Amino acid sequence: MALSRFWSGIIIISLISILFAVISGRQYTLENILTGNTADDDPLKRRLVITEFTPAVLRQTDPETFAVFDAVKPNDKFQKSVKKTTLAVFTTSEADSVKGKIFFTNYIEPGNKGFPSQQNLQFVETANFMAAADSLRKTINTQTANYVYCSTDAKGIRVDSIYAYGNMISDSILLRRYNLLPRPAQPEDMLMRLLKDDNPLICRRDTVYDWKSNGSIQVSARNLYADGILSTCSYVVNKLWIPLLGILIFLCGLMNLLKESKADEKLARLLSPFFRKIFPELRHGHPAFNYMTLNFAANFLGLDNAATPFGLKAMESMQEDNPDKNKASNSQIMFLCLHAAGLTLIPTSIIGYRAVMNAANPADVMLPIIITSFIGTMAALLFVGIKQRINLFNKPVVLVVSAATALFALLFWYIGSLADIDKAHFTGNLGVGIFLFVITFVILFANWKEKLFTQNGSNIYASFIEGSKEGIATAFRILPYMIAMLVAISIFRNSGLMDIIMGGLTKLLSVFGVSKEITNALPVALLRPFSAGGARGFMFDAMQQFGADSLTGRLACLFEGAAETTFYVIAVYFGAVNVKDTRYTLSVMLLVDLVCVITATIVCIFWFR
Repeated sequence: MALSRFWSGIIIISLISILFAVISGRQYTLENILTGNTADDDPLKRRLVITEFTPAVLRQTDPETFAVFDAVKPNDKFQKSVKKTTLAVFTTSEADSVKGKIFFTNYIEPGNKGFPSQQNLQFVETANFMAAADSLRKTINTQTANYVYCSTDAKGIRVDSIYAYGNMISDSILLRRYNLLPRPAQPEDMLMRLLKDDNPLICRRDTVYDWKSNGSIQVSARNLYADGILSTCSYVVNKLWIPLLGILIFLCGLMNLLKESKADEKLARLLSPFFRKIFPELRHGHPAFNYMTLNFAANFLGLDNAATPFGLKAMESMQEDNPDKNKASNSQIMFLCLHAAGLTLIPTSIIGYRAVMNAANPADVMLPIIITSFIGTMAALLFVGIKQRINLFNKPVVLVVSAATALFALLFWYIGSLADIDKAHFTGNLGVGIFLFVITFVILFANWKEKLFTQNGSNIYASFIEGSKEGIATAFRILPYMIAMLVAISIFRNSGLMDIIMGGLTKLLSVFGVSKEITNALPVALLRPFSAGGARGFMFDAMQQFGADSLTGRLACLFEGAAETTFYVIAVYFGAVNVKDTRYTLSVMLLVDLVCVITATIVCIFWFR
């Protein structure tokens, strides 16, 4: 019921916010709401014209903006002022890369082709330059490039102009458009064009002022990126559901071999003493114990795609014994909260992302992520245990938790003792190696117990095919829930309400003295329960803007790696068993997310500062 109210409320509030933006003539069009505009990467095309001014009217209505126009016009005054400063130029022509060159040079006279104080630097190493141009997001293709012109004087760094062919957000100090196609081969060519431009374009917050060649000043609002309702539906099916369908088909076939060979019963009996204590509703030797173990193991090893089918089978198995089919059972809630805590040993994807962003040691966040996810898992166990009045201080639970802690500590010590290259090799191969071992073991065990298949009038291959059909049925069952939840999240993200919440939270935390290094990473933490892709985008942005090895960049990685996409998990797992009333699952999972955020912040400060 709580999830239903949340889903309805978030759609209604978000749509009202978006429609208000459309009616006011800013940010969106009705077409953007339905179909999106993410295919258009040029921010100068994604604009809605509001009005036009003559220079005289602009001087009267907005003298500050008019003064900015006057300052950036390429006249003698501008050229003389540039001579007194140092000009910095960042260039890159490689798509999806943070690598580039920054050239520092004194102003050069026309005809002087020397670049006397030229330096080649990595983009991520120029903190001051990034701070001055922090409103630029780089999304380019091979025919174009991003150019940031920045001047320095005794008062500090000032952005003189930006040319952005890509995703530009709205905090540029000044913006001038340079249609540099094809891309100039030399930085000198860019400087020459800088001085010849006679149509400045200025961006102030959400408004663009374009001085046209006829002398008028066109005022427009920049469209925000919008996923679009219909395009989000297509994305869910093509990019999320179809890949999951293939994985479900294969792993459900494999799990049917496990079931038909009776291996699941043996494993369930072995695990029953522990699982019976935290899942007291389930009988001794319940098959769900086996699927839960495989789910936790896959999560533990960073095999997210493999974890989902095991988790869905666990939910289906528990649903068979659920007395109220429309309401989540205590066992299902406990399992889902433990699953969402995301206990992880090998955060393979996070290490890969940091390597792409040129981190000095991509794996340096691995141990903090392990600590954070372990504490989050213990918090989930404690919160649900208290709610369900489960005695967690009994011998089997204490022994298993102690053994898991000891194993963690041993792996922690061993991985920490490895050199960087060996560490990457070990973490990259351990999870995949164990997963391949499980596949091999299941098939070998099935062949060993082939008589059981024959007695049932089947064989190993036919049994695998029969199990695969269950994967297809499960995939079709969860698809409506995926679309319903992810479309709602998309509408919420497009509404701008997240920006409002983020801005308010940042101001509130700053009152209590929380560092900007921490608040700059909070968008990842706030968006993670709603959207894995959105949170990942903010994580990349934090590493690009502040550096992969900055406290902000590392903390963003911890937020991404030590939590789950809460609403997606609830939609998929309860959707698979047609549970309508999730009871207190959402509140506990969000509370665990909060514990992970607080823990990640403390661990990151302790570890890296």
